[in-house]
Amino acid sequence: MVGRALAAFALAGAHAELAVNATAGADSLSALEAVGAANLARTVIVDLAIPLDSSAGMPPRLLVANTDSLGEWIQRAFPTTRAVAS
Repeated sequence: MVGRALAAFALAGAHAELAVNATAGADSLSALEAVGAANLARTVIVDLAIPLDSSAGMPPRLLVANTDSLGEWIQRAFPTTRAVAS
């Protein structure tokens, strides 16, 4: 059995070749910012987040639709990564 360890976002990102974004869509950019742009440089980010915003109550609305996507937001915010959206 392989051992597992928990690490802070920045420490984990510093050693990652692949990162999976499975955060709440409204929190995705701030979670990735906690990892740090330098730590995500040259990393592939697989974006599985659903870009829902429930800040105005239910039902939630889409943060982005039609002409943009959360994956594109991530790519623009972290241009040295390679974002792949689901």
